[in-house]
Amino acid sequence: MSMKPEFPTSVHRHAAEAVVDFSIGLPIQAVLLVNSCARATATPESDLDVALLIDPEMPDKERQSLDQAWRRRYESDSVFRELERLSRFARVHLDLFDGRWVPEPWDEGGGPDAFEIEIGNRVAHSVPLWEVAAPSPIFGRAGYRITERTCGRNASGW
Repeated sequence: MSMKPEFPTSVHRHAAEAVVDFSIGLPIQAVLLVNSCARATATPESDLDVALLIDPEMPDKERQSLDQAWRRRYESDSVFRELERLSRFARVHLDLFDGRWVPEPWDEGGGPDAFEIEIGNRVAHSVPLWEVAAPSPIFGRAGYRITERTCGRNASGW
């Protein structure tokens, strides 16, 4: 699987950039592209699924504040209206997750469970768009966009 995001439209790409921009400076440890865009199977009608990795010790109140800040950003940023105009399914689905997975009892004949699917989507089949890193001795800043470093983004786009 490629570690380079493959967006079906430039609107999807711009919406993903807006999610990364929203995340910088907040208590977010990583921004992961998941599901169809991460697997390079998205179509112009696809939604944009993103998972934000947060500290497992983040208090519920802070988590709720993050969720509210995202809702305000989503409602106010025109790039998300552009995405919604592509199809009735084209939306940003943003999940906050803390990186902890708890297995549940499994029905032997039931196929994959939510535990397996979540690990697959967020670990095996995700594309990191941004993560927090230790401050760089060269650049002196703590966060960096993985898309600039490993996914080939440059001044002309992705």
